[in-house]
Amino acid sequence: MSTGIMWHLEANFFPPIPYDIRVRVAEIFDEVVRDAGPFITGWADIPEDWCFEYDDWAVLDREYDLPNGARVSVRSMLDELRLWDALFMNCEEPSELSV
Repeated sequence: MSTGIMWHLEANFFPPIPYDIRVRVAEIFDEVVRDAGPFITGWADIPEDWCFEYDDWAVLDREYDLPNGARVSVRSMLDELRLWDALFMNCEEPSELSV
């Protein structure tokens, strides 16, 4: 389970998100990263032009149940919990330089 996501959920929300929901969100997040296959394309020396993509965009349309009975879509979860950038935190950055 992504400890960085757990820390983000614990530290950045008030009132705090209950522990069982944080654990489930972290599990969902890990599954989404695994199944969506996020990657970054572009030239290494032009980060403002990097393109953030997914092998499988359909993963973002999934829905999950949380321990409190709420049903959430991946997109709404990523929006509300500010996790979009975190999808790419373990991606390799482009290595080719533009010429």
